[in-house]
Amino acid sequence: MINHAISSNIFSPVKHRYSLALAEIDAQEPNILDVGGYKSRKAIADGFFSTLTYTSLNIGNAWYKDVAVDFLYDGLNIPFENRSFDYVISVDILEHVVQEQRLRVLSEIVRVAAKRAVVVTPFRLPDVETDERYILDICKKYGIVSPPSLVEHELYGLPLLSDIEEYVSTLGGTYKYATNKKDYWSLQTAMLWNTISLNGDSEQVNRKVQIFQEEQLKTQPYPQEATNAYRCVLIFDK
Repeated sequence: MINHAISSNIFSPVKHRYSLALAEIDAQEPNILDVGGYKSRKAIADGFFSTLTYTSLNIGNAWYKDVAVDFLYDGLNIPFENRSFDYVISVDILEHVVQEQRLRVLSEIVRVAAKRAVVVTPFRLPDVETDERYILDICKKYGIVSPPSLVEHELYGLPLLSDIEEYVSTLGGTYKYATNKKDYWSLQTAMLWNTISLNGDSEQVNRKVQIFQEEQLKTQPYPQEATNAYRCVLIFDK
C-alpha cells in the first residue's frame, strides 16, 4: 500500500544543466551573474574556471529549503545597470515565468551582460505530450507528491520551439539543442518507479541514480534534432 504523503524522490541532475551554460563561457576568471541561481551553485561553477566572481539573483528560495541568495528581485526588473556583468547565465527558469513575461525576462538578462548571456531552458514541440505530463499522471495515479518544479512546468507551459526562435530573432541571439530527451527522462522516470515500488524508501537509491545520470550526461553529444532534445541553449553575444 502506497503512503500518499511520500515525495516522488526525483532528483534533477543540476550539474548537467549548469554545465550547458558554463561551457559557453570562454574565460579563465569570469564575472558571472546567475539569474535564478543560489549561492550554492558557485560550487558547480568553480569546477569550470581557475577563479571567478559569482553573484546569484533570485525571487526567493522557491521550494528549496536552507538556500541563500546574494540578491533578491521581483522576477522582472534586474536591479543592475546595463552591462554590469561580463557574463549572465540563467538555467531552467524561463519555464517558471508566465508566457507573457518571458521575452521581457530575457531582455533584462541580455541587458546586464557585457560580453555574453547564456540561457538554458526546456522546450516543447506543439501537439506533443511532454514527459512532465506523464510523470504528473503517474504521481496522481499512485498518490505520490508531484515534483513542484514539474507542477509549475505544467501550470505555465514549457516554451515552444517557435517561442525560442522568436526570442533569439528579437534579441539577436542563436540557439542549439541540448539534453537527449529519451535518455534524460528514462532515468528521471526510473526514480519515480523506484519510489512507488519501494513505498517511498527510495532516497538513497535515487541519489545513486542521480549521480549515475550526471556521469552519463557528461559524455552525451548534443542532439541534432528537436525531437531528440529536451533543452535549448540560447546564446546572446554583445
